[in-house]
Amino acid sequence: KHHIWSSLPTNLRKGRGCPYCSGKKTLAGYNDIATTHPHLVKYFTNKDEAKMYSAGSHKRIKVTCPDCGEECEITIKNLTYYGFNCKICSDNISYPNKYLRALLKQLPIHDIEFEYHLEDNSLYRYDAYFTYKNQKYIIEMDGAFHYKET
Repeated sequence: KHHIWSSLPTNLRKGRGCPYCSGKKTLAGYNDIATTHPHLVKYFTNKDEAKMYSAGSHKRIKVTCPDCGEECEITIKNLTYYGFNCKICSDNISYPNKYLRALLKQLPIHDIEFEYHLEDNSLYRYDAYFTYKNQKYIIEMDGAFHYKET
């Protein structure tokens, strides 16, 4: 495609060309996510955003897992370069942790943190942390085998 834009002669001498070709601006149908990476559109909660941003954008968007419906936020750049990794059902999560996450999602609990580190002890991580009725809970599904030879 051909684009017309305004530029100062000094910018052209410095090699600063078309803002669409360089990725500085997004043009639907040319360098937007829906055009350049259509396989990622299924993760966008708001499908219209796929036509508004390019693959290298640092814009944080809401994405939805097509398998379990879990929503989270991610930058478009990270989605493009690292792909989508659901914190509930991805294959890099152990079966006990998938079970725990699915169970907790069904309960009236909010603000669950997975892979939680205590503030005073960053050596250990726990599978889940949440507060329920002003009581704090930590859940560890697999026990100490993370830290001891088995």
